[in-house]
Amino acid sequence: MDAVTPLPSRSVPRLGAWCVVALAAGCRLPCYEGPTAKNVLASRQLVQQGMREMERGAWEGAEKHFASAVKQCPADHEAHRLHAETLWKAGRQREALVEINEALRIAPDDELALLRHAQMRLDRAEYAQAHEAARRALDVNPHSADAWAARGKIWHAQGEFDRAMADLHHALGLAPGNRETLAALADVFRRRNEPQRALANLRALANTYPDDEVPRTVLEQQAQALLALNRPADAAEQLALACRRGTPELPLWLAMADCQVRAGQTPAALATLDQAQAYWPGAPDVVRMAANLRQRH
Repeated sequence: MDAVTPLPSRSVPRLGAWCVVALAAGCRLPCYEGPTAKNVLASRQLVQQGMREMERGAWEGAEKHFASAVKQCPADHEAHRLHAETLWKAGRQREALVEINEALRIAPDDELALLRHAQMRLDRAEYAQAHEAARRALDVNPHSADAWAARGKIWHAQGEFDRAMADLHHALGLAPGNRETLAALADVFRRRNEPQRALANLRALANTYPDDEVPRTVLEQQAQALLALNRPADAAEQLALACRRGTPELPLWLAMADCQVRAGQTPAALATLDQAQAYWPGAPDVVRMAANLRQRH
């Protein structure tokens, strides 16, 4: 998985409380025979430094801090989990799985580790292991919206849309307005060929953003749902908004012109193609479409 969901603040426990737990677990370097508090404190400091590196996107530096934290205190399950995050981000999947499994060996009921394990297995299409991790997360916390959503996404990936819909609806009931859940539910309805329900969830998703910050992908997906509902004029409006987001992309402009043609708005479509020509002079698809429209208009 390329994008890693930011970890919640509860993933960094208070230093003093964690020290008590880690001391009980017996954290010490092999050559260190005295009290273990020094190693625990060093591990916690390295974890904090790694977290700061993650927050600013310095994944390589974060990985080094977490690797050092694991060496300082091998019983620190959070250090293992965070190390797994950074290894996964670096594409070192097998090493990441070793680390997440070690985190769960130390702390079998760590909900965050179970959820990351489920997502990692899902990304590898290892559905049986993903389901097992999601099930364990639900056993730990039956009221976890993230755990219900995780299982819903696994069903979704397997094409079990009824089961996916049930779990994602349950997750949404526990955490209304969750963007990832709304997006997943919208895609379930799209794949079930229910564009009206897909559109309803996409609009709910769009409403979680300020008007000028709705992501381009959400606008595109709304346009697709509207087109499936035979509403090309409305689809063109959504694509017009999408075209104003980020770097211009030719397929978006062509799609907008096509929707305008379907809506009987040929002059608007020609104007769109003229604007596209300014961005992509001589683009064959633009030239061809404009020539065909002018010939018919």
